[in-house]
Amino acid sequence: KGFKEMYGATIFAFFQCQRMEHAKYLLYEPGLTVTEVSATLGYSSISHFSTAFKKHTGIKPCELLFR
Repeated sequence: KGFKEMYGATIFAFFQCQRMEHAKYLLYEPGLTVTEVSATLGYSSISHFSTAFKKHTGIKPCELLFR
């Protein structure tokens, strides 16, 4: 109770933001694929991960690999 008031987001939104920030960090690691990052974060579907990542960052995860 009061989590949203304190952090400005619901627990799910806060967790999702943290999860996507960790995904960005992992995608910068050399040698990791989008599939591996998706599985590491607990996604059962790469497309669900890719959609969530693009919604959060505005870019596809594969685009981040090539930066």
